[in-house]
Amino acid sequence: MRRSVFAVVICLFVACTAIGQSADMAAVEIVLSPQPTLSEKIVADELSAGLGKVYSDVHFTVTSGRSHRADHAIYFGRVESFPQLRRYVDQEKLSKPESYVVTTAQVDRSRVGIILGRESRGAIYGVYNLLEKLGCGFYLSYDAFPAELRGGFSFDGWELSDAPLVRDRIVFNWHNFLSGCSTWNLPDWERWITQSQKMGYNGVMVHAYGNNPMVKFSFNGVDKPVGYLSTTQKGRDWSTQHVNDVRRLW
Repeated sequence: MRRSVFAVVICLFVACTAIGQSADMAAVEIVLSPQPTLSEKIVADELSAGLGKVYSDVHFTVTSGRSHRADHAIYFGRVESFPQLRRYVDQEKLSKPESYVVTTAQVDRSRVGIILGRESRGAIYGVYNLLEKLGCGFYLSYDAFPAELRGGFSFDGWELSDAPLVRDRIVFNWHNFLSGCSTWNLPDWERWITQSQKMGYNGVMVHAYGNNPMVKFSFNGVDKPVGYLSTTQKGRDWSTQHVNDVRRLW
């Protein structure tokens, strides 16, 4: 009986402590449009996680529609998804493809953050450029975050806009030849493409030669296999072709 009472007291203490800690944390809502794209949902979660690694004692959540219960709100998405916010944004800055604006405004008697793009891509670039301004870094192999968290939450410095100088920004997958794409599997490709997008690229260049064509064909009844990029389990290409050849010698 004494053990049961003691356990209940411990649980109540832990619960009260957690409630007290959450009460001390500022709450920030990242507000999506009623019909966000899949990429907007993914990047909204990235924004929430990234800001959580910049600010201390701040709880970030992603919502579809503003609840007015949080201390601050950040609107994120395409400009067409938030017609009520158009008057707070310089439309000229959103005139080019993949352009974005990050700003603040008084909306419903409170200051809010606004991250809007001409389209989803523009809004996404706005998120990553904002996080970079706040001290984060995005690279092909990893993400970097500030060593010291900022106390509290602030919209200070939330004034930036940009647009790509060129339409096609292509990244080549041989940035590191010794550990390049020859032995990549699907998760490796997905991560590399994601990191490339964070850095502002919008196209991928694949390394291939005539001896491994990208299409399948037949000649004299013999099928030519598609020259897929190899993995450690299957395929012949660059750093793995000798593995298969050696095994077949015995």
